[in-house]
Amino acid sequence: MDAAELILALVLAVLVNVVILCFVIEAAVKNALADDRVFQSKVRAPRDASPIQSRRVGGRPT
Repeated sequence: MDAAELILALVLAVLVNVVILCFVIEAAVKNALADDRVFQSKVRAPRDASPIQSRRVGGRPT
């Protein structure tokens, strides 16, 4: 195996790894966004169900 074949094999291996890494990162971002949506809905739900309404800056109830 000469140097050109070795370089070509290394470049091909790097490109394949970059493509795989892109798919892994994309899946991780999608999962993180889905988890964040679930977390935000859990955090927001008790406040929406509360009988106490949020107050404006002036201290008057909305």
